[in-house]
Amino acid sequence: MIFMENITFFHMSEKDFSNKIYKDLYSKKIDLCDLKETYTMCPLDVLEEIEKRLPTHQRDYLYYLGNGNYHYLTLVLLSRLSEPFTLITFDHHNDAGDFPFLEMTSCGSWIQTAVDRVPLMERVIIIGADSQNGKKTKENYSSQLFFVSDTKVPENLQEISLLIKTKNIYMSIDRDYLSKEVVQTNWDQGDNQLSDLLKAIRFLANHHTLVGADVCGDIVWDYQTLNQLTMQATMQQSIQVNKKIFETLTNVL
Repeated sequence: MIFMENITFFHMSEKDFSNKIYKDLYSKKIDLCDLKETYTMCPLDVLEEIEKRLPTHQRDYLYYLGNGNYHYLTLVLLSRLSEPFTLITFDHHNDAGDFPFLEMTSCGSWIQTAVDRVPLMERVIIIGADSQNGKKTKENYSSQLFFVSDTKVPENLQEISLLIKTKNIYMSIDRDYLSKEVVQTNWDQGDNQLSDLLKAIRFLANHHTLVGADVCGDIVWDYQTLNQLTMQATMQQSIQVNKKIFETLTNVL
């Protein structure tokens, strides 16, 4: 079990209310609102600046990244691991898509960047998205990427576990993996229930060593969401979901 001092929240934008729905679920906040060119895409030199702002003497175990457009922040966290590991993502989208700008990464291509830049990452298991999912993934990455349909997760956790060849695992959870009836995000979402996600987390963490995790997929309020959703009810829903994920992860980390 980890303690509150091992949990960090990334504050990326003044428009992001995620810090409110994560109230009491973290002890440290890293304010990155001053950085430019970070929404959906991020230059690699800015990513290096973000890494410099993390404490060098301590690596936390659970991170909240805010909106899914900042999912590429997982790259920074993976680079801090010191032993071989397998990355497991719960995500409705294939974030291993091609990206035309070599000097940048994005929320939809960061896994390809991780394959190139994180040598200790031996495999990536992408749960909830297929290999296309509207994106093209380079064929030379296929030996390291394994896609698992979300419909196969509840009954096939043992098979997923057998795909893992390292002792250590790292989990990255995008809440768009979950159904809209469970929680709201800014992206199209899967059909998964929270109970199935929590069951998968517990099973995989009990059969392997979970060395870190992050959570993203929080909603950013804009004109569209303000017209489609009721803010108070949506945020209360998010708070309850985040607490359940928090309780599960802190018990297995």
